[in-house]
This record gives sequence, structure tokens and C-alpha cells, in this order.
Amino acid sequence: MSILNSRDSVYTMGKIPEIPFAPESQKIPDFEIISLESLFVRGRENLLDHPLFGPQQIQFNLIIFITKGHGVHMIDFEQYSFADGHILCVANRQVQAFDEQGKYEGFLILFTNSFLLTDSKLPFLLPRHGFNFQLGTPSLALSKADCTRFEHLAQELMMEYHRVHDEGTWSLLQSHLNIVLLRLKREMATGLPQSRSKSAARFYEFQELLFDHVHQNRSALFYAEQLTMSYKQLNTIC
Repeated sequence: MSILNSRDSVYTMGKIPEIPFAPESQKIPDFEIISLESLFVRGRENLLDHPLFGPQQIQFNLIIFITKGHGVHMIDFEQYSFADGHILCVANRQVQAFDEQGKYEGFLILFTNSFLLTDSKLPFLLPRHGFNFQLGTPSLALSKADCTRFEHLAQELMMEYHRVHDEGTWSLLQSHLNIVLLRLKREMATGLPQSRSKSAARFYEFQELLFDHVHQNRSALFYAEQLTMSYKQLNTIC
């Protein structure tokens, strides 16, 4: 069954709710890890300040790790089927929707761009606006071995997040998350031609500039200049 059912068809781009980062706990700003099961309980018991199901534009990054079950997830109005061992990546400002009819378990890792950008000691894998989920497919089917590795990483993150916090908590969470992102980056790059990877990165930069300046400037030449490329080059990557 489509997750964009008749109830959701009333949504238009102007009416899709924007969901800010609002973790249940304020212990660690800009980061949260929870189980899918707990999210669904909060959603069905109306403990969230927004509807859980239906299209929503998130204002943070989201990694969904499916450990059991199956369903369909919508990302930017494309539907992605998933099963055990799948990872779904949703970037800041993308539109997504959970599958109300699906039966699945796993982890949700939520974080803002600033959570990673605040520590200069982390390896440089981020542009100024955050991790680039859009270099490859947002849906990854992991091998059994990789699934086990990711589940261990998620459990480490969960344990660190819920333990008594001290001065090392922030750095440990960042380090664990950085390992997750580096592994995702490697998986996304598998089979992706280098030329396409570079073009995708430049397109993502353009997309972020567009979000920031579209209300002030709609000239393609402006964005080409900001990206230090010609109008023709910008037209090519779009």
C-alpha cells in the first residue's frame, strides 16, 4: 500500500509541515538516538508535537537503521522499499514520510549539522553545510556482516547516549557517529563513478545555496558565481 494515501493527498509543498530538531531529552544538544519502536509509541499516543505519519520536511539529518521487518519509506516523494539490514538516509531539509502500515524495528539517529561541525578534530568529510547524504542512493541494503557491524555501532551510540554524561560524552558520541558516517560514505561510493560523485557534490552545494538565498536572488548567474563556475557548468550539473 502506498504511504501517500488519500489522507496524505491533501498535502502540497506549501503545507508540508517543517519539523525542527526537538529531542525528547535535552541532555545532548543537536543529537539523539532512539528506537523505532519508542518513536511509534510516542506518535500513536500523541506525545509528539506534530503528526508522525504523512509527509514532513525535517530540519536535521536522519539515519534509519532497519534491524527487523519491512515497509516503504518516502524520501523526496520517491518510495523506497526496505527489509532487514537496510539503512535509509534523509538529509536536512528533505521531505520524508514513515510507513504507517509497515511492521519494522530498528534505530533512528538524528543530528544537526552543527553537532559535527563543532569539533575541528574530526576528519574533514563535511562541506560547510553538513554531511552529503545525496552523493548516492538514500537506501542501502547491507550485507549480513555489515549489518552486524552497524548494529554494534548503533548499540554503542545508544549506550553512550543514555549513560551518565560527563566531559567525554560529547566527543565520544561525535566519534561514534563519525565512524557511522564514514562507513556510510564508503557504502554510498561503491560503484559510483568518480565524475558522478564530484558532480553530485557540486549539485548539493548548489541546492544548499538555493535554500539559503532563493528569496533574495533567483539569478542563475549569482549561484554560478558563488560556486566559482560558469553558467554552462551549473546548467550541466543541474
